[in-house]
Amino acid sequence: MVEVVRGLYEASAVPVILIGEEELPVKLMRWERVHGRMLDWVAAQPADISDVTQLAPIYASGITLGDDLKARLLEQSSGSHRRVSTNLSHVKETALTLGLTSVGLKDWGARAFFRGEAPPPRREHAVERSRQQAAARTARRG
Repeated sequence: MVEVVRGLYEASAVPVILIGEEELPVKLMRWERVHGRMLDWVAAQPADISDVTQLAPIYASGITLGDDLKARLLEQSSGSHRRVSTNLSHVKETALTLGLTSVGLKDWGARAFFRGEAPPPRREHAVERSRQQAAARTARRG
């Protein structure tokens, strides 16, 4: 895939912007023909309150968000633009379900925001997994 992108760059002679994870520069070192053509490396900055305000008309169009809700949403999103966008969509969906056109922290109440955390395992799966792990440890010792 990297060679395809390099080929497109060579054929078109236009800049290509690569956006990826934090380890992208290190991973691209494997392809010197690509890595050596990089003009600049710019790290993404965490989302701030102005990002929430600018993304709200896109992901929560038609809904007015209170400043207190924006601040909580940002905090719960841990500065992730993707989570901010997802949570803004969640606010819009919830507001529409409740028939609201304006939502503040008081309206939001104790509802959770998406934080990227995996749900805890169901109890029976956790118990079974613990049994399997204990049996595996016993088998290795014996």
